[in-house]
Amino acid sequence: MRFHAIVLAIVLTLSPIVLLANEPVKLGGEQQADYQRIKLKAIELRLQQQLLQVRSQLLKLGKKPSSQAMQTRTGLQWVAAKPGQLPPDPVLAGYGKDGPIYICHTHYKGGVQPGQVMSTGCRISYAGKAFIVKDYDVMAGKGHVDWQRSASLYRFKMSRTYPMGFNTGPVIFTHPVTFEQPQPIIGGHETNRILYICRVVHNNSIYIGKVVEGYCNIGDQQKEYREPTYQVLFSKPPSN
Repeated sequence: MRFHAIVLAIVLTLSPIVLLANEPVKLGGEQQADYQRIKLKAIELRLQQQLLQVRSQLLKLGKKPSSQAMQTRTGLQWVAAKPGQLPPDPVLAGYGKDGPIYICHTHYKGGVQPGQVMSTGCRISYAGKAFIVKDYDVMAGKGHVDWQRSASLYRFKMSRTYPMGFNTGPVIFTHPVTFEQPQPIIGGHETNRILYICRVVHNNSIYIGKVVEGYCNIGDQQKEYREPTYQVLFSKPPSN
């Protein structure tokens, strides 16, 4: 919309100039020719100046926030990790039978799957089974998060698009530019589907999984389970 507004502004600005250039000037012979040349040169210089201004505005519109800027605003990022190691300030998702629970995600089958940090890797679920992947990222940082009931997720428009090159780096939100309200945090993606991070109580412990078709899919004992009652991970707006 802003692009079209800029183009419209240019048209409205240039219209009087074009009309002025076409106005008859009551001069004769060489004087009129010289006058027209000077006027056209002035118009050319003015057009060049306006073109530079338009290019500058388009560059501003197309400029994406840097990773550092995104990290500063969200306070969260995905940090590469190895089994048995955690980055500074890992986001705590709760406590289970074996102690603190942390959030991970990893590349798998052409997508990115969110899951739960285990001593041997990142535990995810996929196609009815549970897997442990040894190359993964852990969500870390000093940003504020909140676990909300699953119905909160469906206040947001479910987009099927996903940023390419998703890997280690700033945590991505549903609406990356808007931080005035809590935002569901994107944990990964698979074919035609964005995956949000969820947690459930399963076998008397907390499990981290992904939201799929209204369920929280988790991995346990080499199987994938679909839980209808769960919470979704949201960001919390930074306090001023």
